[in-house]
Amino acid sequence: MSTNGYIVRELIIRNFKAARKVTIYGAGPGVFEVTGANEAGKTSTLQALPALLAGLGYKEGKLKLWDGNCLTHGAIKGQLTAVLEALDKDGEAELDGLTITRKFTAENQSKGGSLVIKSADGSRRKQGDLNALVGEFSFDPTEWGTRALEEQVNSLNALVDPEVAAGLAELDASIDKAEQERRDVGRQIKTFGQIPDLPQVEPMDADALLGELERVQEHNAAQDRHQQQREAYERELMDVGAQIADLEARLDVLRRKRDAIIDRPLPTVEPWVDIKPIQQRLAEAGEQNVRAEQWRANEAKRAELSKLTRRHAHHDQEIEDLREARRQLALQAKVPIDGLEWGAKGVVWNGTPWAKLSDSQRLRLTAMIEMARHPQLRVMLIRNGDLLDDNRFKELRQLADEQKYQIWVESVRGARTDDAIEIVLGEYGQAEPWE
Repeated sequence: MSTNGYIVRELIIRNFKAARKVTIYGAGPGVFEVTGANEAGKTSTLQALPALLAGLGYKEGKLKLWDGNCLTHGAIKGQLTAVLEALDKDGEAELDGLTITRKFTAENQSKGGSLVIKSADGSRRKQGDLNALVGEFSFDPTEWGTRALEEQVNSLNALVDPEVAAGLAELDASIDKAEQERRDVGRQIKTFGQIPDLPQVEPMDADALLGELERVQEHNAAQDRHQQQREAYERELMDVGAQIADLEARLDVLRRKRDAIIDRPLPTVEPWVDIKPIQQRLAEAGEQNVRAEQWRANEAKRAELSKLTRRHAHHDQEIEDLREARRQLALQAKVPIDGLEWGAKGVVWNGTPWAKLSDSQRLRLTAMIEMARHPQLRVMLIRNGDLLDDNRFKELRQLADEQKYQIWVESVRGARTDDAIEIVLGEYGQAEPWE
């Protein structure tokens, strides 16, 4: 039958800080409430267990619980004893277990006193065996939520296969890259503003119109020259006639000259062409070409916006695919917390960032995380139990029962369970020892 971790079945405290005489038998999985007035010895009772198990190596924050001055004032010697009971996969007790006893006096308390560890078969163990059992145990699940982001992520990565952790980190980087590219595309889309809906306009051939205008102008200029020639001819003819009248003597000469002039070939004068319609069409062509260019530019912007919109949608799908791949990979990690994700951006549960979870949700999750991180020593200590309202206390009890874990809770407000113990002036004892 395989062992599925240890719980504390017995705890005996003698002269440890404010706990002068505390004897607890028959503790099992579930919530074990330790109550009492302020300075009655509740905190010392809860501190005794990690101090016993981890000894000089145990630290909470920057403080050692075994601070070298743990002997109750006025006492000569003290003792801490715990019986750890092994559980099978169904949470039932096994015969295997450990009995741990630490004795200390005023002279040797600074060195952690003397330590004796026995297994059920009577064989001896060493502090190193306890260290392997305790590991980096935090005892208080609420402490995990106060850690830096990097520590939280590293502690969760330690729960999974290294290849899975590396895959999660790689997917996180890909998601970050895709989200950044999507933001860049979104900023480009915003620069387009409102694109007007313009009618399509076909451009006109202004160069052809200019050529036609030049040809007509040349034609009209030629007709002007022809007209001037005709007018000059008529004036010359009149002058010659006058000369004929005045110079009869030279009549024959002048007649021959006249005949020569009459025989001279004259150009044909065609009708003038009105250039105003062409000028009007040229002006219209300029305006229409401006509108056509505006339409082309508008359509080009519309096409670019459509392209960016498709890219944005592509990034949306890419991010969703990456997140789904990450979720599938996280399932392979076999972390027993549905919906839990973690990475460079923090810890998220069911899509909600850690900072936005309620106190009740964070308590349950940190407790489950610590349970997953420490499956061997199935013990937790909560020293601020008065912060737990009745609903959260009930949730904690359900969680402890489900996971076959043992949670010790310190509170001043009074017992909320029938099996709670009350420390009075540093003392508590049960009548019948557990066998």
